[in-house]
Amino acid sequence: MNTMLIIRTTPSDAEFVSLLLFDGGALAVGEHESPDDGETELHAGFESAEAATTMMSALAPRSMRVVAVEPDWIESQREGLRPLELGPWHIRTPWHEPVGPGIDLIDLIIDPGAAFGHGRHPTSRLVLEELHTSELDGRRVLDVGTGTGVLAIAAATLGATVDACDLSDVAIAQARANIATNALSDRVSLESGPVTPELAAVADLAVVNVTIDQHRFIADDLQDVDVVVLSGILARQVDRARSLYPRHTTARETMRDEWVCLRLERSG
Repeated sequence: MNTMLIIRTTPSDAEFVSLLLFDGGALAVGEHESPDDGETELHAGFESAEAATTMMSALAPRSMRVVAVEPDWIESQREGLRPLELGPWHIRTPWHEPVGPGIDLIDLIIDPGAAFGHGRHPTSRLVLEELHTSELDGRRVLDVGTGTGVLAIAAATLGATVDACDLSDVAIAQARANIATNALSDRVSLESGPVTPELAAVADLAVVNVTIDQHRFIADDLQDVDVVVLSGILARQVDRARSLYPRHTTARETMRDEWVCLRLERSG
């Protein structure tokens, strides 16, 4: 049964632990600030209880602790999802009703499956708001770490041609299904693996909604992209995120809860 581990560690160790979780087979890792003690809380989803148990054994000798184990996190995630109206979109799962007649919203259907990213999380909402205010018709958008594909699909509904990539084969499969459900296979291309120079070279705008530890592996390939939208960044990580893009300046910074989204534009 798929299982989620909720782990607490110090902010200074969060990057190392996140990388350790991915190396141990985590399908996705989300980062949150603990409201109680200033620690960082990592939510790591695994395909099976066995994989989660193996990871717990690897974590045991280290300076971190597992505070919760949630079996069948995929089903738990499904139960907690509700339709979301944001900008021009009505974002829903396949098991919710479409937008009612006479309401002028784009019906966006997202099944999260075993990937993270329905659109409700503050990091996704911040990027969706940024996409809504961007002129995307006829532009080329790159979505790095696409997850369920929600950001790529949203950009495509605004007229963009989108290239999307993810390291997780599980995420790619889920994104492909969601793209097909929304009848956008002709506008969104998927690649399994990291961002490549070839993908970055044709992008007018890139969106990157991943944790800070992953941003540093992605930034080098995006230095020549005119506009880069960064999310998945906690307020205390903003300066670090900016430093990864020395050729860009901050055009806009928005915040929701403890999360920040940066719109960076290339100088010169």
